[in-house]
Amino acid sequence: MTKENFIKLINGCIRKDRACQKALYQHYYASSMAICLRYVDCRADAVNVLNMGFMRIFKNIRNFNKNMPFEQWVKDVLIGCIVDEHIDKFKLIVKQNTFPILSNEINFDNITLEYNDLILILQSIPAYYRIIYNFYVVELFTTVQIADLLCITEVTGEHLLIEARNYITAIITRLRPIQVVNQSSNSEGMSFASSNKAER
Repeated sequence: MTKENFIKLINGCIRKDRACQKALYQHYYASSMAICLRYVDCRADAVNVLNMGFMRIFKNIRNFNKNMPFEQWVKDVLIGCIVDEHIDKFKLIVKQNTFPILSNEINFDNITLEYNDLILILQSIPAYYRIIYNFYVVELFTTVQIADLLCITEVTGEHLLIEARNYITAIITRLRPIQVVNQSSNSEGMSFASSNKAER
């Protein structure tokens, strides 16, 4: 999409032009769906989050900062919808201050997982593990950012990340042996561990 056409679509959406809204939705559907699928249990839930997100986008598009990449704003809105859906679960974790017995953290260096396999596994684990894993490993959010987003402490976030990684690894080892590969020779796989540790 050219910059000129993009601006026309944005201005049309500001005017609440249905054709422009449909065109913008269709243009960002695939990339937005890929984001949503990482955070929910199934495709139907992903569609619900995506539609909720675009309702917010169209409602607030007049306030869009044109100096910001639109794709990033869309992602921020979608993640905001996910957080709003699950924030009470994280508040309850903090309130109860109870965790399962923490097993030894597993070393994820050089473990690579195909993207579609990762999606299926993420969709099979509890939502709070899935969100924490995505925030740390995929989005590369810092511990401070995650704590602010989820209304938890940094220590709680780090604890949940360890449990999420161990939970996912337990699933993989039940399904098939973990294949350790040279990440530099496999550009299509997704590293199981973040390439950059979250800042403290």
